[in-house]
Amino acid sequence: MTITLDATIDAPLDHLWSMIADFPNLMRWHPGVERCETLGVGVGAVRRLYFADFWAAEKLELLDNDQHILRYAIIDGSNPASKGLRGTISLSAGDEGQTNLTWTSGVDPDREDAAFLDAYLQTYYPERIEHLRQAVTSPRA
Repeated sequence: MTITLDATIDAPLDHLWSMIADFPNLMRWHPGVERCETLGVGVGAVRRLYFADFWAAEKLELLDNDQHILRYAIIDGSNPASKGLRGTISLSAGDEGQTNLTWTSGVDPDREDAAFLDAYLQTYYPERIEHLRQAVTSPRA
């Protein structure tokens, strides 16, 4: 099953993409990440993210700088339910100075917890999008 969320962010496409595409530095816009360790560079790199109460390892599966698409998969972590989750963030130019963001994510629909995870992601990703919006529009971005 998958969920898709769309948002418009008041920032130029290139500026927003520079934050999304910076795979090892998720801490730039995700305040819940306490530490990030990355092994490798580019497609195939794995970042291990540490939060207050869990950790997750995400593998970069696609980084298309021309189409502005990033795809990742959670390959390990302290929360077994998150393993196998895949996500894709894609950007496109919006009105002047704006960027359209689409975030699609989910797990294999045959998993018995797929509907539960979809419901959780519907509440989780809007917060992440808001954090991204705040980071990209702040004076220090």
